[in-house]
Amino acid sequence: MGQIKVARLLGVLVLVAGLWGCGSGAAPTSLYREVGRWLATNALPDEVVALQEPEALQGMTSQPVMALPLEGGASAVLAALQEARPAYCLAARSVTWEGVQADPWFGEHYRQVAVSADAQVSFSPLVLYRYTPSPFDDGALVTLAATRRVPEVGHVTVEAVQLSHPRRIWPGEPFYLTVTLRGEVRESLRAVLMLRALADGRIWLRETREQPGGLPTEAWSGEQSLTDRYHLVPPAGLPPGAYALELVWLRPNDAPFGEAVTLAQLTRPAEVSQVAPSPDHAAPATFGDAIALLGYDAPLQASPGTTITVTLYWRALASAPGDYKVFVHAFAADGTLVAQHDGQPANWAYPTTAWQAGDIILDRHPLALAANLPPGEYRLFVGLYEAAAPATRLPVRDAEGALQPDGHLGLAVLRVR
Repeated sequence: MGQIKVARLLGVLVLVAGLWGCGSGAAPTSLYREVGRWLATNALPDEVVALQEPEALQGMTSQPVMALPLEGGASAVLAALQEARPAYCLAARSVTWEGVQADPWFGEHYRQVAVSADAQVSFSPLVLYRYTPSPFDDGALVTLAATRRVPEVGHVTVEAVQLSHPRRIWPGEPFYLTVTLRGEVRESLRAVLMLRALADGRIWLRETREQPGGLPTEAWSGEQSLTDRYHLVPPAGLPPGAYALELVWLRPNDAPFGEAVTLAQLTRPAEVSQVAPSPDHAAPATFGDAIALLGYDAPLQASPGTTITVTLYWRALASAPGDYKVFVHAFAADGTLVAQHDGQPANWAYPTTAWQAGDIILDRHPLALAANLPPGEYRLFVGLYEAAAPATRLPVRDAEGALQPDGHLGLAVLRVR
């Protein structure tokens, strides 16, 4: 009996050692403490960390923690990440995480930022990933259900579209399109995407897909949806006006497979017009007596090393009395200037000396964020100063008429991560 008890005890010890080695809640504290130190230095206070065993980080970090499924394998973990999109996820070496890491969606959205390793631990390393939004995630999914059918050949349907810039496009500025497709045809169709000017029908952009959705159309099942993604850049000479983004299907003999499908109607705004604008964010203010700010477009989140564009919507209340430059600044919480752009309005094309009462001026300013910019919240400010005397700023009053300090107006809080 004594030998049996000893054998049982040894079996329990082997089981405990196995659990320790596979990472099921018994990982060495030092690995998680190292992750906690990285998060304390680099993560924003409200950013969530997801892992399969959240209790392992207890006491190691003050970050909110999310539990990922322990069962269901890589598909269950991926589904949880896709739904919640936590700022960070922590992966241990395992079959489940090998499957997650090999998934294209995960590779597009999560970037490795830290590794905690111990050669003596079988599930080492722990790899910390940070979520990075994809430009294809921007914009709402719009249902179209537009079907094109040719008797005895089959049908194709554009089920939905998602567009990163649902209203405005600009020369040289990329926008991103996802098209959801379904169909069943007995020919190999080509998909031709076009940006067409509504005024004269001119095609300004064209892209052809020989295998829409990644498969020849004759291999489509008719039951499964496929997606096509497009990275589109309007040409430099794109004039102001209204445009249609259209998808045309062509048969092997180049004959159209039904009429074109209009995916979206877009506008390339004029830099100067008399048309009332619709900025993404209202920010009414006056600069001096002759210039009013109506609002602005700007992203509210960005990553280090990227360039964001702030679009200002000005209205001339009267002829401006002088030549003024516009500045857009980004400040850290401690008052440090981290990014700026100065210039005459409308990319130096429409100085304030040319403004006439009633003019609406769209004024775009790129802000380059340094690659080593720490994560955090940064405030965007805008103002105007005399071109010949940069220290002389126009006084700024907000919508209530309150004079703003330092001759600039606070716009958005930009979250950098």
